[in-house]
Amino acid sequence: MAAGLGRVDARYATTTAAMLRHVASGSMTIAYNVLGAYTVSQARKDAGIGWAFLSDYTLALLRIQLISQRASHPNAARLWVDYTLSRRGQALMAQRAGLYAVRGDVGGDITAVHLAAQLGAGMRPIPNDADLTRHLDIAEYRAFVMRWRTATGQR
Repeated sequence: MAAGLGRVDARYATTTAAMLRHVASGSMTIAYNVLGAYTVSQARKDAGIGWAFLSDYTLALLRIQLISQRASHPNAARLWVDYTLSRRGQALMAQRAGLYAVRGDVGGDITAVHLAAQLGAGMRPIPNDADLTRHLDIAEYRAFVMRWRTATGQR
């Protein structure tokens, strides 16, 4: 895939926000593998951004919250996590932040239930496991970027 993208002068951007800025400005024609919640939210504010779910399959990723073992106030952090997972917290995240609510008792378009109905069998959840964080290893990340740049003719 990277070699094919290299033949059409594809460029590497490190974040969804950067890709959306480039698409909105016209310096990029399309962005691939952007985070859906942020894309949908930005598209509502900027007519220069359109979006579509892929017809073969769409990857779905759950957000992760972590509490440091060295947190100054671990109980406060636990309360925050509980709140963000509560019905009210999920509804606010969906309505105000444009982040998909994962609770089945939260209604609206920006919910996992609605997304699953839209995508049907095409929705492929990404498991939260060690493979998901492999790119956080700096050596793995650098190796990926080098493979990408080589395949796309970028240095």
